Amino acid sequence: MTEILEADDVAELIGLKVTSLFWVDTHGEEFLNDLLLFHSVQGVEYRWRTRRDHLRTVRLTASRVVVRDRPDQLEIFAEDISVQHDLQVQLLQAQKMEAVGRLAGGVAHDFNNLLTVIQGHSEILLSKLPEGDRAHRNASEILKASERASALTGQLLSFSRKAREEEVSAIDLNVVIQGMEQLCRRLIGELVDMALELADEVPMVAVPTGRLEQVILNLVVNARD
Repeated sequence: MTEILEADDVAELIGLKVTSLFWVDTHGEEFLNDLLLFHSVQGVEYRWRTRRDHLRTVRLTASRVVVRDRPDQLEIFAEDISVQHDLQVQLLQAQKMEAVGRLAGGVAHDFNNLLTVIQGHSEILLSKLPEGDRAHRNASEILKASERASALTGQLLSFSRKAREEEVSAIDLNVVIQGMEQLCRRLIGELVDMALELADEVPMVAVPTGRLEQVILNLVVNARD
């Protein structure tokens, strides 16, 4: 208990109220009420506050010991499961991000289909309008905007599991990084500066493009944080 609660010695813990150990006060009262009502509690998880004001996740198994002519006793076993709890939280977060990636991939795929229609009709308009005409310039801007949007949705697709994650081809690293610049700048926000310093004459490499883009994205996010 001294190790779990980061106490200097055992004496520091003697005389503490059980409820004072709980990070949330109402959880301590809840735990005691269950114990008094049902006489035992098996394997429930709570957050405890250490003597150094840190959080620990503990699994508690407790029983109420009734002895005639003596005050009731509480026998409590506390198992520190902080590491397992943190790993579980990370796993759930990873699963959540995977679900978000799948959703983004599905939306990007559908949106890309709509952009294809916009691009097709813009090209038809451009072929029928004289180049000097104002309507020709408007149609040209529509086509350019749809092409930029298509490139962005392509990047979203590359981060989802529907993308070319396993596709291996000879690529230029500089081209990949430059292609991700706009997306990365949106990701890090306006309060963080980002500058590209690309080496000259970088040899071609054969890697899965989607995975390489994910690596770059992770590096950028970590640097921002």
